[in-house]
Amino acid sequence: MSEDTIRVRATQDGHYPDKVHDGLDWKRRRPGDVFTLFAREIPTINVTTQQIERDPVTNQPIMKHLSAQDQFSHNWMERVDDYVPESITSAQEAIEKANAEKNGRVSRRMVS
Repeated sequence: MSEDTIRVRATQDGHYPDKVHDGLDWKRRRPGDVFTLFAREIPTINVTTQQIERDPVTNQPIMKHLSAQDQFSHNWMERVDDYVPESITSAQEAIEKANAEKNGRVSRRMVS
């Protein structure tokens, strides 16, 4: 992993982006999902108006750097070693797990 990435495991539900060839793809993260936080550029927001701040000459959004560390939250994630493989729980897997827990049994996917 590079200096500005952090491998994490979600401890509760949330949404976070993946890097894709043409930008960002926001994914739902469920407890146990492992993913990588990476540095990215985000538009600056005026705290009073809640509007994106723009350059007065070009009218382009004024961007700021958001490091991986800035994005890390102890409230809903924990750090894991870089060698831990990334994983994401599909909607179907989440439904099966919830049904199995409701019925007091473990799903086959959870065991393997």
